[in-house]
Amino acid sequence: MYSIVLIIVILLISCETDLIESPMQLSSKIELSNITVNNISYRSAIAATEIHETYGIQIEQHGHCWSKNENPDVNDSICELGVLSSDSFQSNLPNLEPNSTYYINAYVKFGDIILYSESPVSITTVEIGLPAISTKEATNITAFTAEIGGEIIENNGGDIISQGVCWNKSGNPTTESNFYVDESNTESFTYNLTDLEYGQKYYVKAYAINEKGESYGNEIVFRTDTLASVNIIDISDITIVSATVTGNIANDGGASIISRGICYNNTGMPSIDDSVFYSGDGTGSFNIDIDNLHIDSTYYVRAFAINEAGISYGEETSFKTKNGIPSISTQAITVTSTVSATSGGSFIDDGGLPILQKGVCWSLSPTPTLNDWKTNDGSGAGAFSSQLINLVAESTYYVRAYAINDVDTFYGNELSFVAVFDPAIAYYPFNGNTNDYSENENHAINHGADLTSDRFGNPNSAYDFDGLNDYMQLTNTLDASNGLSFSFWVNSKGIQDGESGGTIICKYNMYYDNRCFTITSFNTTLGPELRGNFYASRYDTDYRDCAWSNMMTVDDIPSQWDAEKFDLLNPMELPLNSWAHCVINVTATEIQAWINGVLTVKKEREYTTYFNNDSEQTYIGNNFAIGEGGNNHFYGSLDELRVYNRPLTENEIQLLYHEGGWDE
Repeated sequence: MYSIVLIIVILLISCETDLIESPMQLSSKIELSNITVNNISYRSAIAATEIHETYGIQIEQHGHCWSKNENPDVNDSICELGVLSSDSFQSNLPNLEPNSTYYINAYVKFGDIILYSESPVSITTVEIGLPAISTKEATNITAFTAEIGGEIIENNGGDIISQGVCWNKSGNPTTESNFYVDESNTESFTYNLTDLEYGQKYYVKAYAINEKGESYGNEIVFRTDTLASVNIIDISDITIVSATVTGNIANDGGASIISRGICYNNTGMPSIDDSVFYSGDGTGSFNIDIDNLHIDSTYYVRAFAINEAGISYGEETSFKTKNGIPSISTQAITVTSTVSATSGGSFIDDGGLPILQKGVCWSLSPTPTLNDWKTNDGSGAGAFSSQLINLVAESTYYVRAYAINDVDTFYGNELSFVAVFDPAIAYYPFNGNTNDYSENENHAINHGADLTSDRFGNPNSAYDFDGLNDYMQLTNTLDASNGLSFSFWVNSKGIQDGESGGTIICKYNMYYDNRCFTITSFNTTLGPELRGNFYASRYDTDYRDCAWSNMMTVDDIPSQWDAEKFDLLNPMELPLNSWAHCVINVTATEIQAWINGVLTVKKEREYTTYFNNDSEQTYIGNNFAIGEGGNNHFYGSLDELRVYNRPLTENEIQLLYHEGGWDE
């Protein structure tokens, strides 16, 4: 029984051993895919192969082998890539011969076993071509030298054995002609040709040689310089009898400049046989002053230069001498105030003579001359600025620039403008509403005043105040610290019982001593009047500047004031029950009261600034802060109220008085 069991075990072990394959048996199953070859060039290529399955065998070495024989093996040229770590691999095949056929095998090795791909592949390397080369354009050409060269574009697989340039005077040069061998071994090279003939045409080619043979670049042609390059670059300072000509020699033609200058005539294409001015030798620019020319005449000019090759001329140019008549342009006019403006002039041409005097002239009629208003803004032909002064507002003026030389007086183009008012900072025309028509839009809020007719009888074009309760309040305060000027039309009815004065406009609070300014139309002591008060302090009302129209005598001036500071010119009462134009004008030095275009009283200013309270309201028709309980209500009609933060000129005051044709 034991023997039977032993025999069965031995048989089973023997059968299992027959099922295990040896490495030799597994190697026959390893497959190398077909070989692909890329990047085939003159002397190299890249081979690639894939292994489908190694069956657990450690590949100790792998790669490619190649030979000119049809069945290369590892004893031929070989690329060893070491232990296999990937299922694909590629090899660089170097040191191949151009235009040759090679056979390539893939292989793997483990132990003593070497496996090859199923069949080698063959390739043919690229055939070497002639080198490609270009010829550089000739540069730095003189009468006797030039710089030439070439550039290797592609060696086409061959080593460059020699490179350089060749040249001749007949065309299609080769290395059998004059040639230069460049030994720099760089792709780009230059060579300086010397001992050339001036004025000679030369033909040039670059060349290159490799083992395939010799090739040439494109042919270029150049001519050595001969005559100088000369031209006129400017003609300046032209007068009636002279001019300055600037010439320039940019290139001496490869030979020294012996002489240079300009020639000219009145007919064209001048030469050195015509009128000539010489200017030394050498290259570069030169200036020549030519004189004794004829007035208002055309001249033709050429520059010339002479070297050993001969004489060369530049291009012809021409100029015309001046006629003595300047061309002047009047500058645009800028109105700077109601009494002044700026203009000026600039010269298009001075006429060829010195400008002895220049400026602008202006008048109220077209075509102003030096017999009208004028400025003197110096001499010379430069641009100038002029100040037009003492203008009359709302008047049209005509302006021309002028220039004087030894020949005559000449005028520029005529411009016109209208002298205009500087705008008011508040303007109430009272045409159906109490809006401010200045850019400040300081609209008034009406409390009780009724629309009425204006001085021309136009309905709803003024406001009537009852003298008891009516007033208006401005939405913003007016800054009176430097004084304000006021213009208005008033039809005063005097004063109502119980009232002490008729306030036109004020920023004044008698209860809280915030006293800034008051403009009034009646005073219980002096009667109907135009009065303007500007307060220098907050409390003491004696610290003020004022003008009262009906200060008839010095006795009317309060004793606390210096009578010498007042000038009683045409003192008068404010007319009652009729329209009157009133102006309280604050200048830098005076307070003035005007009625119907007449300056009645003025007082010298004692204070440079006046009290101002930014929180105090401005009122029209009364002088209280809260709008009730005051006793200074205006009684009558009011129209065309304007407020300025500058003094009015006398011309402006007259224009305001006669506005609309009133009293003309």
